[in-house]
Amino acid sequence: MLATEAARPVETVSAASVKGHIWAAFRPVNAFLQFYFTPFANPQKTVLYAMESRRPLRKRVMVDETSPPPGRPQPHTGEGNRAVDSAQGPAISIVLPVHNGERYLQAALDSIAGQTFRDFEVIAVDDCSTDSTPAILATGAARHDWLSVITNRTNLKLPATLNVGFAAARGEWLSWTSDDNLLRPDTLARLIDSARSNPVDIVYAGFAIIDEEANRTGTGEVGPASDLVFGNCVGCCFLYRREVDAALGGYDEHLFGVEDYDFWLRAADAGFRFRLLADELYDYRRHGGSLTDTRSRQIHALVAPLMLRRIDALPASPRRAEALVRLACRDPYTLRWRLIGRAWHDHPLTVMRHAGSILRWVKYAARVRLD
Repeated sequence: MLATEAARPVETVSAASVKGHIWAAFRPVNAFLQFYFTPFANPQKTVLYAMESRRPLRKRVMVDETSPPPGRPQPHTGEGNRAVDSAQGPAISIVLPVHNGERYLQAALDSIAGQTFRDFEVIAVDDCSTDSTPAILATGAARHDWLSVITNRTNLKLPATLNVGFAAARGEWLSWTSDDNLLRPDTLARLIDSARSNPVDIVYAGFAIIDEEANRTGTGEVGPASDLVFGNCVGCCFLYRREVDAALGGYDEHLFGVEDYDFWLRAADAGFRFRLLADELYDYRRHGGSLTDTRSRQIHALVAPLMLRRIDALPASPRRAEALVRLACRDPYTLRWRLIGRAWHDHPLTVMRHAGSILRWVKYAARVRLD
């Protein structure tokens, strides 16, 4: 299948609308009104919504607390770590964050070792694992010259761990993968070929969903970058220029679980060019210990403010109405009638077309609350 490219970047959110002092002062009031008019809402989520825009965009977490701020986290040198020399680095740097990933880590490393494209490095960042992860990484680093290991001194969680890894990356193009997911043999070859053959900054591809035994169970949802208003349509198989990381300042360490979605939103706002490869090049594993399952409620709470800022930047239209309905129906923990009301005001026919989804959401949300 031929690769398809997003026609234009996603609409930009005005910085003044988010950072203005007047808006910041009234954000808690707005959050209270949201909770007041949403009788089944989660109070904890309301507090998160109220506080979200009052935080600074980033909070840097240093690996070594004696390291001088500001700047990106300084990596703690672990076994097999190489000095950073981006001038003579590989084509691709892959960061592999891992915390207690012994069950699937070796399979992930084997999938990387089997790549047909060979000009890459992998920076594994061990986020204070207490299982056999350090031993697996040490064995891998001794066996493969493309693998280096960094060990965090404290448990930093995923976004900060990614920033630690990318601070050590030397490649022209960057990516990251999880310890429980798998690359196809031609993943890097296909991505780098598309990246080099087109005037783009970010290239991404489709992916399959697999279970604990690596059996296929579904297909991941990807789409053009213009669909970021509906959620993370980039997915988990991607490459982006190191200039993108430098311009955006890495991943927001407050947004554990949605740091990737926030990264793509900011990249689109900054005008970086996206390109989608429709073919599946990656296997995303769903299991009981995955972040998607263990942090589902927290992820929903953090996604809502990101999507609302994007939606609020759109003019009243069927597209905005659809985005509002999708946001309302994606969260099983909160009955967001206010969003349905806004969508109805924008375009009643769009709400009527999604009536079935709304009814299923109401039933599921009610069942979740009863459980």
